Amino acid sequence: ARFAVAARRVNPDLYPILHQRIMSFSGPLNEASLGRIAQDVGYDLDAVKAEEANPEVMQHLQETRLLAERLGIQGTPGFVTPNRVLRGYLEDAQIAAVVAELRAAP
Repeated sequence: ARFAVAARRVNPDLYPILHQRIMSFSGPLNEASLGRIAQDVGYDLDAVKAEEANPEVMQHLQETRLLAERLGIQGTPGFVTPNRVLRGYLEDAQIAAVVAELRAAP
């Protein structure tokens, strides 16, 4: 999580690609594999590593953890809508139904 937050802060435009590559990676995620994935996407790995040391990164993670605790989210994924919290994995059809409901709301 620290690596991902740091990478997003370094280059938010590349982050969606990085996120997709990390989520679809089939091997062990560790410093070496994250570094390779980030470089393949186009990140400056030294910049990401430097940003990981930024206290704001850990503060963001701590605030996110506290928010999840207050919302009763104990794992991933968790989805927050204006009127409810959805916990756990949802099938594509379930997500589509929630999105349709939200779009139909006044």
